[in-house]
Amino acid sequence: GINNKFEMMNIWICSIALVISHMGMGEKLDYLSFEPPFTDVDNSGTRMISRDWRISGSTSVNSNFVRLTPDKQSKKGAIWSRKSLGVPTFSIILKFRISGKGKVFFGDGVALWMVQQGYYTEGDLHGFPERFTGIGIIFDTFKNTEHISAHRDVTVLVNDGEKTYEMMTSEVQGCNANFRYHAERADFAVTDATRAKIIVEENNITISLDPKNTGEWTECVSLRNIALPQEWARRAHIGVTGTTGQLSDNHDVISMQTYSDYQVMEAHDAVQETKKKFEGGSDYPVRDRLQRVEDALNTVFDKMDFMDHHLEHKLVTLEEHVSSMQHKLDKLESIDPSQMDDKDSKISEALEKSLSKVDDKIADAIELKIQALEAALETKIRKLGISGWQLPFSILLLVVLGAAVALVLFYQRLKKMHML
Repeated sequence: GINNKFEMMNIWICSIALVISHMGMGEKLDYLSFEPPFTDVDNSGTRMISRDWRISGSTSVNSNFVRLTPDKQSKKGAIWSRKSLGVPTFSIILKFRISGKGKVFFGDGVALWMVQQGYYTEGDLHGFPERFTGIGIIFDTFKNTEHISAHRDVTVLVNDGEKTYEMMTSEVQGCNANFRYHAERADFAVTDATRAKIIVEENNITISLDPKNTGEWTECVSLRNIALPQEWARRAHIGVTGTTGQLSDNHDVISMQTYSDYQVMEAHDAVQETKKKFEGGSDYPVRDRLQRVEDALNTVFDKMDFMDHHLEHKLVTLEEHVSSMQHKLDKLESIDPSQMDDKDSKISEALEKSLSKVDDKIADAIELKIQALEAALETKIRKLGISGWQLPFSILLLVVLGAAVALVLFYQRLKKMHML
């Protein structure tokens, strides 16, 4: 009955584990893999995925997920591997989540890149330039009504470094799938996610999806003899980008598992699907089983204590911020409007006095300039021995006086504008 089923399940799990041990877990590429919790912190105190990954743009690393973009407009975020694949054949399981408040309008999506570029460069093709050498897989949530016939929720792009986007999409390769979550739904949970499985064997690629993270895989697209150089993957880096435009969503990456052998990946994934948080240990003596239970409970209690302390610290910090903001608002509200009027009046009086002094100084300066000009002209005319100079001098004096008056009027106009 039930015991036989459990025994068969244990035998099956042990068999898979044995297969993995024979094939060697070294086939997993740890330097291109990650999963939560993310506990590493860099020298500046910022949380990071690991030393093997760079983050760019709006990306932020949290304890349980990496957020490429928040649900805000015009954001671009990326993660990029520091090391290249180094193998001609590889397999990836990418776990991600696209969610947001938008019920009808949202975008733009997530893209997985396997390209011969060691550093992330921002571009217009879902956050990356359209000319690259390798493969890009676009998980697109924005349906452009002008090109709806060519739209695929999942699109595969292959480029040898010379193709434009139009050339890459002359024949659309991909599939449709519902992998976007509406965060305002009552049944939305942080455990909601999507998984994509990518198997690359030299110049062949197969993509499968588990849209709702149920463990049920569906093949999306399979391409054979793609036009890329032999062993192009050895020099390829892995990156993930997320973008928003006029529409937005949260774009989160949860984990990535990379292998050099897809059979190892399949076996490991099967074990992970059936793996329990705490194995029963029916083959152990009673005392050992009790000890294991005690150890597990102590671990749980330690985590609960940590979470209690952590949440308390966060709440106290939040309360302090709120209290500080409330104090500032209270101070603003406590100011008597009549006091504000008195302050405005005093400021206006002081400004008027300052401007009046400036007026007097400008008038004195103009007067001195005119007197100096008169003296200089009189001296010059005497030296030249020109008679009847009064008329031209008067004309010149009128011109100068007119210019001076215009200057004063212009200044007063500027002063009035400033007062407004």
